[in-house]
Amino acid sequence: MKKNNKGFSLIEVVVVMAIMAILIGSSVSIYSSIGRNRQKKLVDTTKDVINTLKSDSLSKEGSYRLVIKKSGDAYVGVTQKKNASDVWEDKKTTQISDVGTITEGSNSVTETDWIILAFNKSDGSFQTVAWADSTGTTSTDVKDLVLEYKGYKTTLHFVKNTGKYYVG
Repeated sequence: MKKNNKGFSLIEVVVVMAIMAILIGSSVSIYSSIGRNRQKKLVDTTKDVINTLKSDSLSKEGSYRLVIKKSGDAYVGVTQKKNASDVWEDKKTTQISDVGTITEGSNSVTETDWIILAFNKSDGSFQTVAWADSTGTTSTDVKDLVLEYKGYKTTLHFVKNTGKYYVG
């Protein structure tokens, strides 16, 4: 008797479906991991530029501040020092991230809307935690900075009287 096989057996179909499920599960996990890693880098770099500002403010001569703004497609932290003429000069620019968003309340950080941070030299508390725009409008009631990448959100909460911040 001659058999005429014209299809796949049930076992072959189940094995192929199991392999496909494993591959799809792995790719979703990898994609999710990439998002978390980019979010972590955004947060870590932001914390690094704030910590560097605090160190410079407390240990070096002069007044320093940090301006977080958008430059092209990237967020940058610009460390500035006040010169003898009372004008802020850029000293160092650090790329924070080329992905995600940085917001304060309903205000997004853009090329013309910034976050400004400064520390008191005497006690290390925050001298300034402000949102400012290019027209000169400022808000000194900034308490939080929200860093977001593809649904992953991290909030930096500022404690003005101590100069500390925490991730929440």
